[in-house]
Amino acid sequence: MPKNRPRKTQKAAWSPETLDKALRLMANGTSMRKAAEQTGIPFSTLQIRHKKKLYENPSLGRKSVFSAEVEKEIADVLKKMANIFYGCTAIQRNGISVRKPEATSINRVTAFNKTEVSLFYKNLEKLMETYKFTPKNIYNCDETGISTVQDPGKILAPKGQKRVGSLTSWERGKNITVMCTMSAAGSFIPPMFIFPRKRHSTLLEKDGPAGAIYRCSENGWTNETLFLEWLQRFTTFAKPSAEEPVLLILDNHASHISHDIYKHCKSHNIQMLSLPPHTSHRMQPLDVTFYGPLKAAYKKESDCFMKSHLAERITPYDVASLFNKAYSNVASISKGESGFRVTGIFPMNSNVFSDEDFLPAEILQGEPVVIQDNESSFLLETTATLTSQEPLAVASTSAQEPLVVASMSEQEPQVVASTSGQEQLNSRIHIWARNTAKKTTKEKENKKQNKILKEKGKQKGKGKGKKTKEYKESLKKAKRKVLQEDNDSSLTDVDIEDLCVDDDDDEDPVNHCLICGEFGRNNEVRYRCTSCGLWAHSACTGWDSATGYICDMC
Repeated sequence: MPKNRPRKTQKAAWSPETLDKALRLMANGTSMRKAAEQTGIPFSTLQIRHKKKLYENPSLGRKSVFSAEVEKEIADVLKKMANIFYGCTAIQRNGISVRKPEATSINRVTAFNKTEVSLFYKNLEKLMETYKFTPKNIYNCDETGISTVQDPGKILAPKGQKRVGSLTSWERGKNITVMCTMSAAGSFIPPMFIFPRKRHSTLLEKDGPAGAIYRCSENGWTNETLFLEWLQRFTTFAKPSAEEPVLLILDNHASHISHDIYKHCKSHNIQMLSLPPHTSHRMQPLDVTFYGPLKAAYKKESDCFMKSHLAERITPYDVASLFNKAYSNVASISKGESGFRVTGIFPMNSNVFSDEDFLPAEILQGEPVVIQDNESSFLLETTATLTSQEPLAVASTSAQEPLVVASMSEQEPQVVASTSGQEQLNSRIHIWARNTAKKTTKEKENKKQNKILKEKGKQKGKGKGKKTKEYKESLKKAKRKVLQEDNDSSLTDVDIEDLCVDDDDDEDPVNHCLICGEFGRNNEVRYRCTSCGLWAHSACTGWDSATGYICDMC
């Protein structure tokens, strides 16, 4: 709720009613000074107001530029424009603006560490010493996406209004990929547009940047074929030679790596240097100094298009024209030079980033990992070592081997982690959650099994050994979480029903439960006693898992 701030000054504390009362006293013959004392209005104020005939409300501060009527008229126009989705924006002055912070993922924060960054500058230094690149022969290329739906900015609207809208061309637009390239000398190579369609149309090139190329792909993204085609176009502009080779800095996208690309670069004296993964937001010149202003200018041009073309939508045929206007305003020599300078690429500066820049990565890498299950929480340090004694056993389909599902009911959680600095980045923690079985769950399972056995008794004589439709529908699949030591996932659902299926007769001795004495169904989960080798229903044993199970008889 808004807070009512207390008044801290006694100036202009009188009201128009008090001034009117003082004027009436003066009209009845009371002196001005005595009327001021009786009404509480300062004598000088009453004297000026009476002399200049100023009877409006008192006001503090500077006088407004416009009169009250003009200000009200301007406010009405602003409200009307906001209601019809053409709101006006605030004037830009004093070098201050409302800024939206850039969303940075955890992968980017942790990847921007001193080890990876130092390795990049070490490779860059080797290339610079070997080939002696000049600024005009150092290039950076990268793809970015532009949409047919502009991002509406802030507008002026009535105070307290909950819903404020702005006109956009579509609900969900189409994303067009644009590949831009600039050099350390501030020169730019015409971009390449990749549209999400199968057939090319000359209308897509309408009023586009001079020298740009236009291609199509199914999803609007780049691939190895399109990148090789762009690389051939890049070669004609950069003109690399044995005397003046070219350095091309780019990210490690999969489309940038292929055998044909390698052969083309090798035969045309192009040296490629890849940035560390997830560090382009700090180390790529295009991302640091060019793409931000470019997208802001493109957004501004899109807003102007929507306001000047009433009830028209931005289509892929308008993208090249709007992008050309924004690209022409932003692509300057200063943008290219500053991009390579602030990233420490040219002039070469491996100390451009201080220890404070790597502090977030060090903090996140040193944080303990908290894993919480249903009953309790465990605090696991990333430097812990493996303390397990036996490997995890997975259930077997053979009739001789017992069904084994790992349980950690009486053990502490186990941790797999590396202790070295580099391996600690890729360390993975595996934990077995506790499997807690409650009495209520066991009772429900027993009731379900008894119900199934009764239904089976009613069906005897209607075809021995055949499974009816009702019997198949009554089967419930039991699932357990089983840990797998691989690089992709730590937990995998294992279907125990599939592991225990056999087509033997129901009265096989193996199906006989040593506790309840009943013949169970083929697809029921049973535990085998490790001492006598007999089988029992999992619900009858009362054990959480088959690991180390010993029956009551033994």
